[in-house]
Amino acid sequence: MKKELSLTQTTIINAISKFGTMFIQVIISMVLARLILPAEYGVIAILTVLVNFFSLFAEMGLSISVVQKQEIGKEECEQLFTFSFVFGLIFSIMSSLAAVPMSMIYDDAAYLKLCPLISIVALINSVNAVPNAMLCRDKKFDVIAIRSIACAIFSGVVTIILAYLGWGVYALVANAIINALFVFVWNYSQNPLKLVKYSWKKTWALLGNYSLFQLIFSIVNYFTRNLDSLIIGAKMGDSALGYYNKAYTLNLYPNAIFTNVVTSGLHPYIRDYNKEQNVLMSKLTGILKILSIIAIYVMIVCFWCSSEIIVIMYGEVWAPASQCFKALSICIWAQMLSSVAGSVFLGIERTDQTLKIGIFNLSLIIASIFVGIYFQSINAISLAVGIAYNIIFVVTYFVLVQRTMKESFWKFFGNFKFDIVCATVFMIAVSFIKMDIGNVWISLIIKVAICTCYYLIYLLITKQIRYVLDLAKKILGK
Repeated sequence: MKKELSLTQTTIINAISKFGTMFIQVIISMVLARLILPAEYGVIAILTVLVNFFSLFAEMGLSISVVQKQEIGKEECEQLFTFSFVFGLIFSIMSSLAAVPMSMIYDDAAYLKLCPLISIVALINSVNAVPNAMLCRDKKFDVIAIRSIACAIFSGVVTIILAYLGWGVYALVANAIINALFVFVWNYSQNPLKLVKYSWKKTWALLGNYSLFQLIFSIVNYFTRNLDSLIIGAKMGDSALGYYNKAYTLNLYPNAIFTNVVTSGLHPYIRDYNKEQNVLMSKLTGILKILSIIAIYVMIVCFWCSSEIIVIMYGEVWAPASQCFKALSICIWAQMLSSVAGSVFLGIERTDQTLKIGIFNLSLIIASIFVGIYFQSINAISLAVGIAYNIIFVVTYFVLVQRTMKESFWKFFGNFKFDIVCATVFMIAVSFIKMDIGNVWISLIIKVAICTCYYLIYLLITKQIRYVLDLAKKILGK
């Protein structure tokens, strides 16, 4: 019998997977940005919001139930698999029918052809939920890592070829379909399941309120993350949405690279510490502190080097996205740390709390978006959204630490006070510094060097360097 992976081993495997996958995706994105127009990226951003929304309904919280409830066997998984197929088919049809109202709302007939095509992704994502959850529950993160890298390479190469041949937005739609299909075929080969006759009562008994609360939270959270794209597309056009979406996606890369390394494999381990709250709190604080140390460096670099990063990665045509990226970068630290909270709420079975937080978050994001819309500027929207995510961090951890785990929030928050001061002082200072260097590469190198020196001095003065050294020892196995 294969030995179960430890949390440290899982984190290292996830790190290799995330770094490898993200590196490949960044390279592919850099190529595609030079072949596909911003307006076409705006169209795919709206389509992605649509299909992923229907995928959430079709999935119905199946994944977390399979991971959380170890007593669910293969027979029950086949019940859930059949359930996911039926609802996936229903919501795939609904996604296709949305073509007419979307073409009217966004005044673009292209949606009449694109919606039926991308609706296939809703069905595939739905039937993939149970096989993928079985891999996570069994902690087969090495298999997931190989799958992620292989999928990124295959789908990326095919998309570049299609874009080069002039497929435009259809190349991006093909990318979404290929990604979903590749992952499903891989997962299904690892956990083949049959379609069986199922009972709604049995299915609901397996899911229960735990999945219901998580489903509702996922829907609310999804709108929190994507409502900006829908509103900007409708109010300001595809090109403005394309610039904003590119900046927002780039802003999420640090979260995907660093935080998801931990959170993608954290839920099963948090579940194991469910009854040991002191141990759980200690481990949570340790994880967050390491992420905080990483996040402040990433944030100050992205804030000061936003123009250079956008131009180097995507070309001069994407230069208008640089100010959006700069404004959004102020929430990189908050987003990286906030992402961990979800796994903790799942592990301690308090999805009711995540729902309450989700409703507050959605209200705050809606308010921030309309503040930006009032000024008719995607830069204003970006700044308002960036501020909102910082507030969301405070609220999320107040509810988790103070209200749910009954620990002192201010004691918890004190672990990060120096990090917050370090980043804030630097960003305010460089806002008054104007560097006009002709070569974008030289400008980037000089700015990154200054950021690095400032960061290292901070680590040494505050003695936070010990966290970096401890992390290095764990990675090297010493």
